[in-house]
Amino acid sequence: MKIEKIYFKNENQRIEGILHLPKKQTKSLVILVHGFTGTEDGPDGIFIELAEKLASKGFAVLRYNFRYTTSDLSEFQKMTIKGEVSDLKLIIDKISKKYDKIGIVGESLGAGISILSYDDRIKCLVLWYPAVFLRETEFKERFLTEEALRGLRKKGFLTGKKRNGKEYKVSENFVNELKTINLMPKIKEVSSPTLLIHGYYDITVPFNHSERLLSILKEPKKLIKIDADHGWHEKNSETYDAKVQKQVIDFTIEWFKTWLK
Repeated sequence: MKIEKIYFKNENQRIEGILHLPKKQTKSLVILVHGFTGTEDGPDGIFIELAEKLASKGFAVLRYNFRYTTSDLSEFQKMTIKGEVSDLKLIIDKISKKYDKIGIVGESLGAGISILSYDDRIKCLVLWYPAVFLRETEFKERFLTEEALRGLRKKGFLTGKKRNGKEYKVSENFVNELKTINLMPKIKEVSSPTLLIHGYYDITVPFNHSERLLSILKEPKKLIKIDADHGWHEKNSETYDAKVQKQVIDFTIEWFKTWLK
């Protein structure tokens, strides 16, 4: 396997990516789309392991950070859903010139971004605990309560905290997007084989969201229930579940072997 740095530019801002290449040339590439406040490594580095294993199976893989998702989150207040969709669409435009079979793994909000960016060049989707019904996720308690909105009007931003204690800020633009964006029209456009993998104990994005999403998606489709919390944590814990991570990687690879080769 070979690893290359790759760069894209959107609105004069650089998007940095890492391309994992298999030993033999391929036309099949998987894009890994991280979630809210996430990074190109994925939760607990799972994207790194997934990329290496997919490359060993003959797929090219792209990991990347959205603009404004630096590791220190110092610029995160500039992040918007519209901006992340713009980033992913640009990447798809550029990468599809070389790869004609594109698959996507989207985790949490990255799954919603993937759906909003969807077109018929995307041949296969794997969505982990997909945040698509945005106003019914933990975003509601974080950013959409009356108390939060009063704070937003007063300060012009809201402050949040990741599980690891790292703080970030979100803008009024992002909160307004949460209040207005409706993914349903784009969900109905998805015609590619789609696998949903979701932790049954997830309270950030409840498991029944994937059940609802499954009922809307076209065939072929599948939902796999995992005994885990959001991000593949153990139930009610800050500890990542290594056994679950392995299961998720295996299920994801099998879906691409079936539908993207």
